[in-house]
Amino acid sequence: MATASAALSPAFTAHFKVVLTGEAGVGKTSMFRHLEAVHKDVDWSKSDRDFCTYKTKIDGSCIELGVWDTAGVEVYRSITRNYYRGSRVIVFVYREDSLSSLNGLANHVKSARFQAKDAHSILVGTTCTKVVTDESKKNWESSDTIVSDEKVKKFAQEFDFPPETIHLVDLSTPDSVVNIFQQIAEMLAEEGAGTVPTDEERFKISDKKSPAPANTSCLC
Repeated sequence: MATASAALSPAFTAHFKVVLTGEAGVGKTSMFRHLEAVHKDVDWSKSDRDFCTYKTKIDGSCIELGVWDTAGVEVYRSITRNYYRGSRVIVFVYREDSLSSLNGLANHVKSARFQAKDAHSILVGTTCTKVVTDESKKNWESSDTIVSDEKVKKFAQEFDFPPETIHLVDLSTPDSVVNIFQQIAEMLAEEGAGTVPTDEERFKISDKKSPAPANTSCLC
């Protein structure tokens, strides 16, 4: 486990901006909602349901990840630029049963890295081993083709994703999702130099509201 002792003093609170992005329907919002369902130290923005704070303690220091879900605004480039600005980590999400969702990430990677040149890049493939609603089953079975390990490796090489930044998460297992954010927190704790954003910085992005998810045990 990474430690914060080399970069952050005990009892210090550091805030880091993390953005989820990718094609529509890949599971970004499901990942986002699992933070609320599983982690007790999740604070939801009162102004916008597309933002939350994931909190964890590492070696006595409080690490806060300000997590943004682009929630479908990817088509509005000016809004997306605001989401990326100031990010320390950008999580690029694709569905492991949808090759088009991986191919579609190319534009997201280029745009994000142009707007947030110093941000870390994480590549996350989503799967759902437990389908509990007819709608979820329809969505996952209508995908075009499975993404092979070779295709992921080729994409990662093309866009410079080191092996340790590539993950696969099961959206039917909340702990699988939370583990990604915990790893991100540990990585950033080592680096330190977090910030505490103002309310204006947190809430100025968009008035767009994302719909609440269905009350099911799998948010795919």
